[in-house]
Amino acid sequence: MSTAIVDEALKQAESTKVISVGRGVINQAGSTFVDGLLGDRPCLLVADERTWAAAGATLAEELKAAGATLVDPLIYPGQPTLYASYDHAEEIREELRRTGALAIAIGSGTLNDLAKLASGELEQPYGVLATAASMDGYSGFGAPMTRGGLKITMPCPAPRVVVFDLDVAAAAPAPMAASGYGDLSAKIPAGADWILADAAGVDPIHPLAWKLVQGGVQEALSRPSDLAAGIPEAYEGLCNGLIMSGLAMQVAGGT
Repeated sequence: MSTAIVDEALKQAESTKVISVGRGVINQAGSTFVDGLLGDRPCLLVADERTWAAAGATLAEELKAAGATLVDPLIYPGQPTLYASYDHAEEIREELRRTGALAIAIGSGTLNDLAKLASGELEQPYGVLATAASMDGYSGFGAPMTRGGLKITMPCPAPRVVVFDLDVAAAAPAPMAASGYGDLSAKIPAGADWILADAAGVDPIHPLAWKLVQGGVQEALSRPSDLAAGIPEAYEGLCNGLIMSGLAMQVAGGT
């Protein structure tokens, strides 16, 4: 996908203004987050034990080298698997309020959603360092959350900054990439649905949102064997495709 299309999407996106995808981008992530998100605000890193080991400790050092002020991180246990429940979002929100920090989530779906909702309730931006190509919600708005025994999607803005290192993604458990592959595969029949809705006059196609999703989906799905083998270069299309899906939601306003 052309850089011009992505740049135009970032201009039109409601919340996300910086996307960095590639091999080794974690090594420049400190300056990426300082310049694109933190400024002179302190930073609260939100992770679990597994994502901290995979990328969190490295990010902390890169942030310090870039001049960021870090408060004590919130690191949840790796087992049992962290659940997207509202009480965890409240805990993160109150720590952000207490410290005056901005959040950076280090992880995939659950950790991203918790930091997203906590930050959204304080009406402040946040960033995410993605650790697995497991879903298309990194750059999307809203957070699926369990509250009062019900699973609902709670409104909140998408991240200001998204960083996705391909080496980190390739080192994640293979089933996570399989999940993301399935998520992106669903965009093909979804595109067909949108063509029909457009033809029926129900929901007109948004040209830029269409290009963001459909323009790269074929390439993103073209190397399943290499993805399963954990070859970092094979993750470029998948990781970009997943991020562009969320970005397209922002551009199109959720259509």
